[in-house]
Amino acid sequence: MKRIIEIICIIIALIFSVIFLLSLIPNFEITKEILRNVGLVNTLGLTFILILRLFRIIRINKINIIGLLSFFLIVGVMIHNIFWEEEWVTQRILFRHGHLSNRTIEIQTKNHKTEQNEKRIIERTKYLNIIQKVNEVDTINIELPWIREDEIKNKNNK
Repeated sequence: MKRIIEIICIIIALIFSVIFLLSLIPNFEITKEILRNVGLVNTLGLTFILILRLFRIIRINKINIIGLLSFFLIVGVMIHNIFWEEEWVTQRILFRHGHLSNRTIEIQTKNHKTEQNEKRIIERTKYLNIIQKVNEVDTINIELPWIREDEIKNKNNK
């Protein structure tokens, strides 16, 4: 049973590390900022532990692994609460891809703590619920297979 818990903890740590590493790739975004922050702390912590273990400075047993991963999770949540930045929010979907349902062109805004609002028009491709690829796009040159959202709504209303 202890071995299963250890394996589950390591898998969770690796998942958070992969999520953080994906956020470093240009045009990829993690939609949940808390996952990215926990992934950052987790990745840094695991790297530090592996370096210490490589030089045989520390020894880690099973109980320490669970405790360290819990600590990294708590620190990641704390960093999220302290340094939280507003996330981009979809205001309106302009176009949908005619063939792929996970691709849209939309207007997004970001509200800052000051009264400034940032806007952008992007082509968004969702891969999972938390991972998306984002490219800024010029809507003047939109061609097929993109379909205007207004046209889709009109077809559904008839």
